[in-house]
Amino acid sequence: MGKLGQKLLVLGVLSFSSLWAHGQTQISTTSIYIGNKSIPATDLVTSENEPLPVQTLQDQRNAGQDISQYNPAPSQLWMPEKATPRALPITEADEVQFDSLSSSRLGNFRFNGYVQTAEGRQAIQFNLSRTVHDVLLRDALLRKLGYRLDPIKYLKKVRVKFNSSLEAEDFILQLRTKTAGAKERFVVGGSEAESFLILQDVVAVPAQFENYSLAYGTIPAEIIAGRRVLNSLVIPYALVQMPESVNLFNWEIGSVFNNNIQLDTESSDGTGQSTFSTSYEDALWMVRRLARLTRQDLVEVVQFAQFPKEVGMLATEKIVARRNSLMKLFKYKVPDLAVNPSISSGTVLKNGKITKVYEDNWPGYSARFAFGDPSSPLNSSQMTLLARAQLQSGVIQNLVNEFNKRLLSGTDIGAKLSTKIQDRIVNDIKSLITTGQTQSSTYALDAVPFGKYRFILNRDIVTGSYMGSDNIISAVDSIGANITLGTYFSVYGLPDGFQGNITASASVTRTYSHITPVKSLELALKQPFKNMIVPTVRNQMAAHIESLNDLTIKDLETEEGKKAFQEGISKLKDNLAVGESFIITDSVGPSLGAGIGYGTKTSVGIDLSAYASFTAQQYILSRIHILRSDENTIQVYRGVGNAIDLNLSFDLSLQASVLSLGLEHFRGFTKTKFFSVPLRATPEDRNSLSQIQALAQAFRWGSIEALENVQKPFVLKGDTAANSATANLLFYQWKWQSRNGIISIEAPTGQTRDYQKRVRGTRSGKNYQDFALDVATAVVKAKLDKDISLSRIGGSNPGDTIGGSSYSRILDYEAQLDRYKSDSDVAVPQDEVLKINYRYKGWSADQKKIQKIIGEINDKAGQNLFSKMALRDTKVLRLYNIQLSFVIYERGIEQLQVNVTRMQKMLQAAGVPESNIQTLINQISKLRWSNKHNNFDDYSYNVMQVFGTLEQRLPIAKIGELIGKNNIFAYTTLTGFREGDEAGDQTFVSNTYGEIGSVNQMGPLTGLKRKIGITESELFTNWFLEAL
Repeated sequence: MGKLGQKLLVLGVLSFSSLWAHGQTQISTTSIYIGNKSIPATDLVTSENEPLPVQTLQDQRNAGQDISQYNPAPSQLWMPEKATPRALPITEADEVQFDSLSSSRLGNFRFNGYVQTAEGRQAIQFNLSRTVHDVLLRDALLRKLGYRLDPIKYLKKVRVKFNSSLEAEDFILQLRTKTAGAKERFVVGGSEAESFLILQDVVAVPAQFENYSLAYGTIPAEIIAGRRVLNSLVIPYALVQMPESVNLFNWEIGSVFNNNIQLDTESSDGTGQSTFSTSYEDALWMVRRLARLTRQDLVEVVQFAQFPKEVGMLATEKIVARRNSLMKLFKYKVPDLAVNPSISSGTVLKNGKITKVYEDNWPGYSARFAFGDPSSPLNSSQMTLLARAQLQSGVIQNLVNEFNKRLLSGTDIGAKLSTKIQDRIVNDIKSLITTGQTQSSTYALDAVPFGKYRFILNRDIVTGSYMGSDNIISAVDSIGANITLGTYFSVYGLPDGFQGNITASASVTRTYSHITPVKSLELALKQPFKNMIVPTVRNQMAAHIESLNDLTIKDLETEEGKKAFQEGISKLKDNLAVGESFIITDSVGPSLGAGIGYGTKTSVGIDLSAYASFTAQQYILSRIHILRSDENTIQVYRGVGNAIDLNLSFDLSLQASVLSLGLEHFRGFTKTKFFSVPLRATPEDRNSLSQIQALAQAFRWGSIEALENVQKPFVLKGDTAANSATANLLFYQWKWQSRNGIISIEAPTGQTRDYQKRVRGTRSGKNYQDFALDVATAVVKAKLDKDISLSRIGGSNPGDTIGGSSYSRILDYEAQLDRYKSDSDVAVPQDEVLKINYRYKGWSADQKKIQKIIGEINDKAGQNLFSKMALRDTKVLRLYNIQLSFVIYERGIEQLQVNVTRMQKMLQAAGVPESNIQTLINQISKLRWSNKHNNFDDYSYNVMQVFGTLEQRLPIAKIGELIGKNNIFAYTTLTGFREGDEAGDQTFVSNTYGEIGSVNQMGPLTGLKRKIGITESELFTNWFLEAL
């Protein structure tokens, strides 16, 4: 498994085996624990070459002696001195008589042949691969480290003679299969019919090895057998593990993850599992030997590998840079060797990057050496498509608004109020004429019953989580209707320019939404408009499933039944992409609101207005969410929510909003039933077919009745309270939110567990898009006296908007509540975790901004999670999300409560004022008290208070010193598109600090999420209350 894949699996983000891009070389990751847990090597000797028993080494280690200083025993495989290359007796002029194919791993092709030389008939093995030059790199490097290897020779071309045309044809077939490449990469002359072929880019070695062939870069575990001489080879192997594209060859050799140094090498058995059991001491022994090599040594290693000129130049700089990063990784203090990361040569090599693209051939070589950058999601053509999508969305919105205005106008409240005011004036005039007095009182409420009817139809491109989906970018079609009935009360008699109102109403809304992950804006724009009628598309999905209704489980025992089933499932999969979903939402509830405002026109003719309002709303929300979560699974969520929402707001406008403030209190209860239906059916699983057939009702009618008859769901119940505050000034936006709740989860077995989740944080950012559109809308209205809707991309997070960016700091506490460890009814938190997340999100960032963010992250961490070379090839970062996560485990929370004195000294040394230190000590006292009295709600609040204060005073590494490095874990993930980097569309994970301190690495709820496969938005009911 590759380094990135292993990291993301542990983090619960992603799991995959790593293959080098555009190649078939299987990569494995070796983890070297930073410490002395491993059994000492079995082949070590003293300076007098006396064997050292394992127990002796263990005793020396326990006594504090550094056993990494010991050499392996000298042998015919390794000696302390450098080895001299040995020549292989073959030339390019020699004809090779094909003998047989040789076994090899995927991505490599080997065959044996005979050559007649002056020394007689020689048996030779020939190697072809898109990364065959790595064999030469390893050979040259290992010789400089003292390893004795068999002779090796690079041949630009070689002529191979076969016994028959059939033998030559089979040779070509096996070559294509093993290398996964066109024969033209390797065959440049001859033909099968002529029974001879001319091959290019070949490495030759003896057919019979004197020693194990270390240059191939793989060693079985049974050969290594705990020996340092072999276990330590993971270091040089990783140093020169170059993929086919030298642009994808990282400037850094490895990373630190969970207190392990992780290095990538070729997999020995094709499974992706490492065969090395390298100890830190074994690795450090090899690091010392590598440190003795000069830059010239490494130049000679690359020269021996026979790369094209420009590729060799870049490979040299990267290998030297990797050597430097290796020394830092193992904290081995030696001077860096000189590196030129901006090396250039002609038009082929520019600023440390090969510019020849994948389609360009390199004469004489089977490899391409560069693939070109993946297509940017925000290049000029994509931006044009995005503009078209937004224009299309805006046109649809305005057409629907015009339809609603003309055909579903409802009550014209303004006209009704105007009539009432006119009637009052007429009556006052009559009264004044007849009695000399007016009838009207100074103040009055004019009541206007009203009804509003609205048709909903739109097509949008949105970024970020939307309505419970977790896609990065989505295309959303929605259709529905809304009815609102109520009474509008206008306050009469206020001073000129002022207005006041009270509104009591109730509304009913139903919407059908179809959410599709966007992989291509061009394809999104080609979707037919008829698909906006979402119920029709849903019914089509139901029809694909209903085609399976006549099948029975016994039919699946026959080939005809299996074929019918696969045809029906294939049609469903073809029309429902992974990540695609349908949502039906019903909402009903009363609302009460009051507002007061003031409006006037300035001396320059601009409208100035201020408005303050209060609303109280209760609503019941019912929804069904059908999601294809992966290749072979459809998930169904049936949720019901009941909430009370109180809002207080203020807005100041000059044509467009200039300043707005808001306060909100929310209390809600939810219940969700979660079904997971595999799109597979077998005779052994009697319910499997019935579950799939039951999906038809969910698609067609939004009903889960049939599903409940064949599958018991997970049942999630939530009780959440939240408070939030917002402030917007021009394009600057700020939001604070505090959220606390209990989540109860009942498994299909009937077992129930309760969890607490408390979240508090702030988000600030710049939203140029919405501000510009507000201004544009105001200008259009002023000029045309007409309301025009302009489409917007993104949600409430400024970082999801065009040109926008945001920064968030969020404290997130999770714990399982054990109600059985206490005699009282009070729950006790178990497996608790506090996560502090710093999130940088935005539309784009240049190299200067990237380095600024990296600097801030490293400062917060107190060490370099990112190195300067980590994103060296990235020119611009698009649609980025960079998150530093700092996880504090249960033992760490406990440790802080007993290390108050040490903390006080550490804060004093950091220059923290005594008043702040005393505040923190008081907070710890409250934490202890709530812990002692089993008040879990106060306890979780105090945990947040203590660590929220502490992490603002000390970097993460200092907190690790305080509570134990094995009780905290910090890492950074970067998603988005990195322009200028051939791997720019892949997730990047930084070095980590600390150790994972729980089986549930990111908390019990996050662990449960990964275990049962539920989406984050559904588990935390983000469809009911928007997350920060």
